[in-house]
Amino acid sequence: MYWNEDGQSLILALEENAYLLKCNQQEIHETLMKGVKLEEEEGIPEAFELIQEINEQVKLIITLFCIRLNLVIGLGNASFT
Repeated sequence: MYWNEDGQSLILALEENAYLLKCNQQEIHETLMKGVKLEEEEGIPEAFELIQEINEQVKLIITLFCIRLNLVIGLGNASFT
């Protein structure tokens, strides 16, 4: 798991694919402030939004800065903002 510097986006890199997710910190904060009892395995369903599924193996995370995540995927480069 690789977070960008402002904690708003992350890449969840698995063996065969990766997921670009946006963190909904406001939803997390509101849920916690309500005192909702959370199930450990379920968490807060609205906490993350899937931005893109990457169906290739992530070879290397090059940089994580601001809201831009740069990756080397397979043989090509990709940038997500």
